[in-house]
Amino acid sequence: MKYIDTHCHLDFPEFDRDRAEIIQRAFEEGLIAVINVGTSLKSTKKCLSLTSLYQNCWATAGIHPHHVREVKTGELEELAVLAREEKVVAIGETGLDYHYGREDAAAQKELFRWHLRLARQLHLPVVVHQRESRDDLLTVLKEEGLPERLVFHCFGGDSVLLKYACQHGCYCSFTGTITFEKADAVREAAASLPDELILVETDAPYLAPHPWRGHRNEPGRVRLVAEAVASVRGQRREEVFRLLVENALKFFHLEISESISDERKGGKRRQ
Repeated sequence: MKYIDTHCHLDFPEFDRDRAEIIQRAFEEGLIAVINVGTSLKSTKKCLSLTSLYQNCWATAGIHPHHVREVKTGELEELAVLAREEKVVAIGETGLDYHYGREDAAAQKELFRWHLRLARQLHLPVVVHQRESRDDLLTVLKEEGLPERLVFHCFGGDSVLLKYACQHGCYCSFTGTITFEKADAVREAAASLPDELILVETDAPYLAPHPWRGHRNEPGRVRLVAEAVASVRGQRREEVFRLLVENALKFFHLEISESISDERKGGKRRQ
């Protein structure tokens, strides 16, 4: 069976010692595409560099809300240029995160707005991070308007966000948390979401699914997330895996090489 990891961070230093081996192993085991998600200007550049080294690897361009204080003059303009690269398939991750306090709320919201406007300009989807900021996040989306496509990454099971996603055609992406013992709300959300709005991811190196919880996560383990989604939805694994691949291809407008061995880079973004 084939699968796609729609959100990971292979540019992070946790993978410096064995990045090539991890990527190769994942593709040998059925991974057909991986989306490396930018969290800063530096991170976005590294994600882009990986797309030139490994076949069917893609990048996003974005600045995580945690890094709002670190944005220097000219960086947004540079990020906007990078976002036009062919192998960039989304804007983000962006959004709002109030877990460590709301002192940066105003700056986070302005940065989030900037990402949304860039995405609409470039006709790219947006990868949204949300933590303890739901009401403000929905207010910004209402004021700015939705981009063409949007995914709530690492969906935590919030019933209000779930209703919003269903009403507005937003995607929800599930991580290894769906396998955690106390994640009933996540499983309920995955069970009730319409077929066409569901994605899976690892968020590697974080959120490794059971039985790897507490260990470094990696893209190949998205298979375990997909299996958990199939289980809670009461559907055949083959059916769900095919659905998840189709949804990812549609969301990111990807065209995937038929073989992962014929070319080193492989794949392109549909225009």
